[in-house]
Amino acid sequence: MSMHYKAEVTDNVQAIEDAGFRLRRVDYENGYGTEEGVDMVTTTTVEEAVDAILAVDQSWLYVSTGGTDLGDTTRQELWIFFVLGNEAGVVVNDWLIPSDGGLADLLEQVITLVSNRWEDVAETRRLAT
Repeated sequence: MSMHYKAEVTDNVQAIEDAGFRLRRVDYENGYGTEEGVDMVTTTTVEEAVDAILAVDQSWLYVSTGGTDLGDTTRQELWIFFVLGNEAGVVVNDWLIPSDGGLADLLEQVITLVSNRWEDVAETRRLAT
């Protein structure tokens, strides 16, 4: 089932990274994962993140905003909740809204654009059958 979602998950993760969010980890325990490779996977590339997301039916992709220094007050950690098994266009089920209004709008726009594109693909396929 998960490979069915690979292209859509890849489009979402790539769009999030392209928007300037830094990929940090994929967590299978809603942020409580502590064991690398078991309940969380550290990720720095789109490919690593996609592989980790596709390994399970639901996961949280953690990204950060702002600088790379942990002491940077502009840095915020966010999550994007992926659920495999939903219809096309809704593999991203939920996300933490950034406190910065501009970043909040950017993240929502990125996720919505990818979602709409995949809903359109699904509708085209439905009409063609």
